[in-house]
Amino acid sequence: MLWAATIMSAYGITIEYIQEGMGYGRTFDGYDVAANCIGVLVGSLVMYGFKIIFSFIKADAS
Repeated sequence: MLWAATIMSAYGITIEYIQEGMGYGRTFDGYDVAANCIGVLVGSLVMYGFKIIFSFIKADAS
C-alpha cells in the first residue's frame, strides 16, 4: 500500500508542475501539493482501517 501512496503523491506533484506550464494562468501552489498529500494520507488510513475491519469479519466467519 505504501507504493500506491507514493505513486499518488508523485502524481499530485506532477499535475501541479504540468498546470504551471499550460499557460492558462494556473500556477504551482505548495498548498495544493500539501492538500494532495494529506488526501493521500487520509485515504490510505481509511483503506488500512477497512483492511483491519474486514480481516476481523473474515476471521469471525471462519
